[in-house]
Amino acid sequence: QLARAELTSLLQIVDQVSTRADLATATARVRVLDAEAFFSFYFTADRADATRHLATLDQGGFTLPDRQHYLSPSFAEVRTRYLAHIQQLTQKLAPNLNVSADAVLRIETALAQASLERAARRDPNTTYHPVARPAFLASSPAFGWDAFWQEAGVGSLQALNVAVPSFFAALEGLLSTEPLADLKSYLRWRLIESQAGTLDEEILGDEFDFHARAFTGQQSPPPTEWRCYLETTQSLG
Repeated sequence: QLARAELTSLLQIVDQVSTRADLATATARVRVLDAEAFFSFYFTADRADATRHLATLDQGGFTLPDRQHYLSPSFAEVRTRYLAHIQQLTQKLAPNLNVSADAVLRIETALAQASLERAARRDPNTTYHPVARPAFLASSPAFGWDAFWQEAGVGSLQALNVAVPSFFAALEGLLSTEPLADLKSYLRWRLIESQAGTLDEEILGDEFDFHARAFTGQQSPPPTEWRCYLETTQSLG
């Protein structure tokens, strides 16, 4: 179980961001802590050559289960509850830090808007766009990709798959125009949310109320031993 004081220490990763150039390193560091921010990054078998693995950049970085939860008028109440959830957790866990719930929702909504719908991803060719590293860097100068990959331990990669090019075009615009303070709010929230499930029973209850009870109708959390089992099997893959 993670102590709240330990989370405060982890949040210093974001506190140290003073320029947009620092965002890439911080994004890689929180990713190690299971905080997926701005996008997804993973390795998978190359569809054109199954004997090698290919680094993949994909859409991601938002909390609600589906892009429609951000975009559809029918989910307006969900978004209202989500804002309240952000405010509640940040007041309990980071009361002295600047975490704007409105900024978090705005940024996550922009990421969801830029993402493909699930049905559009069913064709594997839709998400296969291999590109050489220099070409991708030239198209996305707003984010320090070299610093991100170096911090992630894959500084030497030469090619990658950009699963959804339009998503990264939109991300380029978002990173160029959003105030740095709001980008840091978003990054803090992604770290807080990623660690909330490892905190004390009060925070676990808040997480359960929002994620499980609200979306699945489950009325009580599973026993502690079952949660530990699920966490362990998920960590092992």
